[in-house]
Amino acid sequence: MKSMTINYAKKWGIDSNLLVYFLDADSKFHQPTITLFKDLLKHRTPTYTTQNNIIEAHRVLVSLYHIPQKIALENIVEIINSFNIHIVTPSSLTLNIYSNFCQLSKKNDLFDFYFASILVDNNIHHLFTNNTKDFAGLKKHLIVHSPF
Repeated sequence: MKSMTINYAKKWGIDSNLLVYFLDADSKFHQPTITLFKDLLKHRTPTYTTQNNIIEAHRVLVSLYHIPQKIALENIVEIINSFNIHIVTPSSLTLNIYSNFCQLSKKNDLFDFYFASILVDNNIHHLFTNNTKDFAGLKKHLIVHSPF
């Protein structure tokens, strides 16, 4: 894992790519992801993902890895339960935040903007992802780290 200081007292979002890496034993990110999740659990770090990201990870596991739907979803739920990852959902304000985020960035990664909107709406301002560039325009609202 890349050397970085993690503030374990902060709330951290987990992107869907980390859920996939956790399950992909052939990925070079597999073991570092397991280590990260164990560290977050050991430090009792408040850790979150969204329903949307669960669906995104599920889609990747089914369509790209050809894992049967039921097994893929069971595996994701097992990770979430085993590492005490909380699931946050949108509120009535999420769409307003999303609209603002769309104006802040020149990228058209709408699913990532919506994911970030749900996190920020739930007062989560730190994110672990391997795709930091997808959130580049949101630096004032979300601190993004790649653990790799």
